[in-house]
Amino acid sequence: MDIALLKDKFRTSKWRIYLARVIAVIFIFLIDIRPSFIGFLIIFSGILIRVWASGYLKKRKKLAVSGPYRFTRNPLYLGTILIGVGFWVMSDSFFILLPFFAVFAY
Repeated sequence: MDIALLKDKFRTSKWRIYLARVIAVIFIFLIDIRPSFIGFLIIFSGILIRVWASGYLKKRKKLAVSGPYRFTRNPLYLGTILIGVGFWVMSDSFFILLPFFAVFAY
């Protein structure tokens, strides 16, 4: 593999996705998740917001101003925060909430 191509690939923001997946797997094994209807509703609403926002997004082509973008500038972030909060409600542990917001803020 070409070194320049590898450097460009590393510079992209995709490393955040891989880091989030690794942290999610660690949390799944370390935290006791209890079924919670409220937690499920929060997670489900976060997923719905992300799916709704993805349908209106045209990357690098047109500024999204309709759909969920009418109400918030970053509905994908809002959906991700709701998913994290939903998992926190289901785990009832700050061990999951504080690292989630630290990584999200970064």
